[in-house]
Amino acid sequence: MAVLNQNNFRIYKWAWLIFAISFFSLPTIGQKKVKGIVVNKQPSTLLSKGFKKVEVYEIDVADLSKHAKANGKSTFDLNLELAGIQPFAITIAETNLLADDYQLIVADGTNLQISSLPNCKTYAGTLLNDSSSAVFLTISDKTIYGFIKSGKKQYHIEPFRYFEKDAAINNFVFYEAADVIQSSGQTCGVTELDQKVAAFSGSGSQPLGEATGLCKVTDVGIGSDRSMVDKYGSAALVEEHNISVMNMVVGLYRNAQIGTGYLAFRIRAQYVSVNTTSDPLRPAYNGRDADSVLLYFSRWAVETGFSNTPDLVQMWTARDFGQYVGPGPADYNYNVIGLAFLNAVCKTTYPAALLISTAATIRKGSHLPAG
Repeated sequence: MAVLNQNNFRIYKWAWLIFAISFFSLPTIGQKKVKGIVVNKQPSTLLSKGFKKVEVYEIDVADLSKHAKANGKSTFDLNLELAGIQPFAITIAETNLLADDYQLIVADGTNLQISSLPNCKTYAGTLLNDSSSAVFLTISDKTIYGFIKSGKKQYHIEPFRYFEKDAAINNFVFYEAADVIQSSGQTCGVTELDQKVAAFSGSGSQPLGEATGLCKVTDVGIGSDRSMVDKYGSAALVEEHNISVMNMVVGLYRNAQIGTGYLAFRIRAQYVSVNTTSDPLRPAYNGRDADSVLLYFSRWAVETGFSNTPDLVQMWTARDFGQYVGPGPADYNYNVIGLAFLNAVCKTTYPAALLISTAATIRKGSHLPAG
């Protein structure tokens, strides 16, 4: 057995002290401060129309995305520190919203470009001090989009460029859901979430609650027409937007009861048209009749559609559609937010199909009728 003399003991004592100080002072990969700096204390006219209260922040989202991806599938903590608002201490982990064979198809009227892995990642978790809360975020080097729900309050964050095309890529809008002016006609994360919930409710499921039974995983295919590219800027940004919205839908439907089981969604494919000639419609159609668009989209889904055959196909568009209400030839209701073939999941004639327009918002008179 080795014997330590007094000098050796002092050396070992200082070595352990230095090691302990070094070890415990190392930064942990799971901790991240995310600071938001107020961009403008006077919101734009467009934001003022749509919100009672709203703030625009500059956030280094590229740094956040790098940190989030470095954590892989591990749970990690965020401290979201937005100037003028109490900080949000969040714990989240990456989720599997995309199917293993997920693909993005970009059509320009002549060629199809197919890719598999988007730049963004989806995350879910809670506030650290509230286990009953819910946090669902989509993060990339250009985007942070989603909601934080605690008790009766629900906060949303999304890119400012969704409201003003010239906005800086690192500028983001933050607001409470209760501050959205539903009658303004302004589209935002709250109204888009309402649209998707209204659309999926046609399946007979109800969001939230405590679901029991077997899980029914519904593979979704989303077809976006040229108007979505015009609105969001590029095929890649349309893909990212659609994933972000679907991640919020998953957040609300995470305990959705449907019959004797519960419902889960997974995106299997996206098709984005960058040219009107390649819009997901058969035959091509530029009219505004919602019933015709739904029929032509469902035909496209069968005849061309997605090679990996999702359970449910959706057409997302920024165009405004109407449904004929008669009796005159010009009598259309243009407050329709979407249209659906109901009870069609197991039919062979058409896939279950939804038409959802982001041009309309949930407001008095808006509805999602059955096709």
